[in-house]
Amino acid sequence: MEIAVIIGRNIDNLRNSHNVSLEQLAELINVTRQTMSNYIKGKQIIDSGKLAVLARYFNKPLEYFLAEEHNELSFMFRADNPKENFNDILSSKINRKISTVLEILAMSERKLAMVPESYNLKTAGKKLNLEEKEIIEEIALKKREEFGISDIIPENIYKVFQEKDINLLACPFHNDKIFAVSAYSPEHGSFIVLNNDENIPEERKIFSAVHELGHLIFHRNQYTGDISCLFYGRQKDINEEIANHFAMCFLVPRNIIKRYKKSYKEKPFFLSEVLEHKRHLRVSAMCLIYALHYYGIISKDQKGIHIGYLKKKGYAQAEPRPIAPINKDSYWIELIKDLYLRDKITVNKICEVLEIPLLQARKMVKEWVIESERTPETVL
Repeated sequence: MEIAVIIGRNIDNLRNSHNVSLEQLAELINVTRQTMSNYIKGKQIIDSGKLAVLARYFNKPLEYFLAEEHNELSFMFRADNPKENFNDILSSKINRKISTVLEILAMSERKLAMVPESYNLKTAGKKLNLEEKEIIEEIALKKREEFGISDIIPENIYKVFQEKDINLLACPFHNDKIFAVSAYSPEHGSFIVLNNDENIPEERKIFSAVHELGHLIFHRNQYTGDISCLFYGRQKDINEEIANHFAMCFLVPRNIIKRYKKSYKEKPFFLSEVLEHKRHLRVSAMCLIYALHYYGIISKDQKGIHIGYLKKKGYAQAEPRPIAPINKDSYWIELIKDLYLRDKITVNKICEVLEIPLLQARKMVKEWVIESERTPETVL
């Protein structure tokens, strides 16, 4: 197929998926409607400068327009009113983020291609029963054991994921209605992309990461290969309940919570104690309250009182006594540092991957070079 036809078809596909008119595209690159039509039909090849404008507009790399086929990764996500809050621009941004990371992994000759073991949990009704919850709990504990954190609370759960070959990424969505997106590909493995907006509490980000791991484990069949047919998670959906229960049991395992039960003997947990322990466990207050009830440490009435009080105080979305933000890029920075010191990546590419200003990237690489030039005798 001629290159002009391939480029034209890709432009037209993006135009249709983003609901952009021919006239709007023509105006964007300062050509007539007829010229734009010729580009799309492959009768005339577009020059690189105009194509670069379109690439920025659609948030796609130039290589996208030259490819005959696009094997896009599939996505699942959860959100309030997803059809209103998730759009093609955000989808393109996430796709670009994943593509950039795949590029970095290829440069480094490393491949994070972990695909979690899949479980087909058959549910009896629209809500989970106790037996189903216990099965999910058992799988969550097995996963903690696989990750090497059976009896500990890790300081950086994101790094645990990355060290177990799950591609965990973070970038601001500029939309606090969507917390995370997960993607799966037999070739490229598993991806979890977190919304790193500053107004989302770190506890919510941690929960969202594990929640998406739950989807990757329990709902593999819902990961469609067609990017235009995204699966929309809804809070009241039983699949969301499965992922939520998995996340709760993973983050607040029974063996660790028993330590607190012994500490307080038969005395019930008061909210002040919940807020104290949730910081150590690095989970949200809501998550801990639900776990305490599930494990039989507090009654249903106590759970209702605690949750009602938190909501009354404005903590339905916010977090009381929040933990500090956790670095989500440390794994990728180490990878990029190694590439830079081996002259395999440019400073401009570093800016693109880490989404940081040029001056910040230059300062970073300067420190890497100075550090690499130190002799063992000068290192204290």
